[in-house]
This record gives sequence, C-alpha cells and structure tokens, in this order.
Amino acid sequence: YELTKEKIGDIDADAPASIQSEKGMSWTSSLTPNLSYDSRDHFFATTEGTVSGLSVKFAGLGGDNNFLKSDAKARWYYPLLKDPNWGGNYTLALGGTLGYGWSFKARPNGKKDLPLFERYFPGGINSVRGFQDRSLGPREGNDPVGGDKQAILNAELLFPILEQYGLRGVTFFDMGQAFK
Repeated sequence: YELTKEKIGDIDADAPASIQSEKGMSWTSSLTPNLSYDSRDHFFATTEGTVSGLSVKFAGLGGDNNFLKSDAKARWYYPLLKDPNWGGNYTLALGGTLGYGWSFKARPNGKKDLPLFERYFPGGINSVRGFQDRSLGPREGNDPVGGDKQAILNAELLFPILEQYGLRGVTFFDMGQAFK
C-alpha cells in the first residue's frame, strides 16, 4: 500500500498544455501486488539464470487519482564461454520491459491519461542507453509529455576485462519507446 501527495508547480509558461493542466496538488492511494522470480547465479556478476517481475498498481482506494498500471520485466542470461584462457566468462543477456496504464478518470485537460508522475518516460541508462533521460516517447512541440504505454528491449554481451577484480565490459543494443 502507498499513500502519496504529489505537488506539481513552478511550470514554465511555455510548457505544453498537457503539462500545464497537471499543476496543483493531488493524493494517490494505491495498492501494488508484485510477483518476482530470480534464478541468477550471482547478483552482480551474473553468467546464467533469469530474473523477472510482474506488478499491477491500482490507484483509487481514495485520493484524487484513479488508474491501473501494469509492468512486466524479464532478463535472461546465457553463458556463451567459460574459459580462463580467454579471460573468463562471456555472457549474453536478453531483456525486455512492457508497461501499460489505464486511467479511469479524466485528467484536468479532459483526457483519460495517466497522471504526469505515473507516465512512462524511457531513455537513459536505466532503460534505453544511448539516449538522454526521459527523451523518448510522446512530445508536444519539443517537450516530452510521457505515455501510457511503453516497450523496451535490451541485448548485451558481457565480457571479462579483469574478471578476477570484478571488472567486466559490456556491448549493448537497446531500443524502446513510450506511446499514448
């Protein structure tokens, strides 16, 4: 269970209308059950296994916001080569994230969008590397306004640099987007 008070203020005069309309204070009362599974062989230096999770956030147990938001994440690790003559462990990691939100109540702008602080804003080191934080997804003009849905895919090749000291490198390919 979570009870939060959100206050949005100090908005630029030339910010998009969908951001301007979120100005003010609101309360969110929500419940978020979460199911997770982790079979990785090591938390930091994973070479095989799976980590996944599913959560569904329901807001509307009081407060001002009423929405449902579900998120599913998974990452699979496959050992490609375990050979000390080649420096150590080479691992392929494949992962993805899907998110979908439904608002049951119209926002101040009249649309049934998720509240601003619950929207998806992919981009950056924790979602789609190589893009600036919060740079992907729906925009109004040049300003990101976030989406009610998102899809992200990640592929990585982890390789040893000085594995005996815990130093590993990674090459990656990420792609993703948020949608209205």
